[in-house]
Amino acid sequence: MKKNISLKTIVYLLLLFSITSCKDQSKCIYYTTVSGNPLEPTEKFKQIYSIASNEYKDGKGCLELYADLYEIDSKLFQGSHDLQSITLPTSVSIIEAYAFADCENLKTIDFQKNSRLAKIEKFAFANSGLETFHCSNGIGDIEYGAFSNCKKLKEFSGLNATKDGKGIFHLYVTGSKHLIGVAIANEETYTISDEINEICSYTFNGYENLRTVYVPNSVKYIHLNAFHECPFLEMVHLSKDLPVIVDKGKKTSFSFNTNPKLKISLPAPTDKKTLYGWKYTSWYHFIRDKRAYTRDEQ
Repeated sequence: MKKNISLKTIVYLLLLFSITSCKDQSKCIYYTTVSGNPLEPTEKFKQIYSIASNEYKDGKGCLELYADLYEIDSKLFQGSHDLQSITLPTSVSIIEAYAFADCENLKTIDFQKNSRLAKIEKFAFANSGLETFHCSNGIGDIEYGAFSNCKKLKEFSGLNATKDGKGIFHLYVTGSKHLIGVAIANEETYTISDEINEICSYTFNGYENLRTVYVPNSVKYIHLNAFHECPFLEMVHLSKDLPVIVDKGKKTSFSFNTNPKLKISLPAPTDKKTLYGWKYTSWYHFIRDKRAYTRDEQ
């Protein structure tokens, strides 16, 4: 028995199709807000882009532009306090520096299938409220500090995520994995994944609850300010097999300058060269700065 579809139903379906399917997806930014109202674009956004429409229906907003969106410009959404989630079009290939910085209520950012995202610049999500970050495709370049001081982060997923989902890395052509961001949330202890080879600047920046960090054998370098503004960090355990940890500047590569009570657990020296020959290394700086430290027995 055939059922007749009413004219009213047909009109509704056509309207729904026009809202969700007929819009050019490369021109649309989907989002939700805390207030449940349309997102108020920043002044910089208004200066750069011409907005075709900005609607908020059924708990979801759509910011449609006249031109395709290929990059999220520097500071484009910075300080957008009402922004809660955002879905970027496939066409976006770059998220520039500070693009979503200080968006304290931004919980999630999603990328459409077959995303072309290739680069996230420094401090892109700094001080934001991100809780999870997922990008199924690999991101070729993630700069230091991209997830600095994201204190609510619980998990990373995708090709750039560590095996435990607690970190995100930049993969160099040499195969070296550089830790860029960590998902610590309120945890006091963090163990760096044994696939990581370097810890970049500002990776652990601003984690006030962090007390202890375990560094595995795989880590070769720790960059300047990697542990910046961790006021209650009490102990960093370095692996017994850890090679020389080189500072690429004249200051201590750990930048443990915010907590005078910090102790470093260093590997046992195997010879005098290991103990005394680390000029321009972290060991040298520990001595120079008169840091409190402990050493394992041979």
